[in-house]
Amino acid sequence: MSKTKGDVVKENITKAAEKLGNVAAKLTDETVVKTHEAKRALDDQIVALKAKRESLADNADDARKTLDEKIAQLKEKAKELSKIANDKIQKM
Repeated sequence: MSKTKGDVVKENITKAAEKLGNVAAKLTDETVVKTHEAKRALDDQIVALKAKRESLADNADDARKTLDEKIAQLKEKAKELSKIANDKIQKM
């Protein structure tokens, strides 16, 4: 039996549909892989940023403590200078 034009067209359409389906499946697989890779990269960046945030918070706490100590020292020095000035005024 020879193939009719309709059979040939139907066969060609079927082959084209199969190829299109294969391409679509491959693209879907690649998209899934790329999406997972991008998610992993974002997760890594999030972890790095959280670590940096913690480090900055620790540094800020240390800086705040140091500044509080310096402020306390300056207040004490200001009290001493005020006392000296008051004593000199009293002696005049």
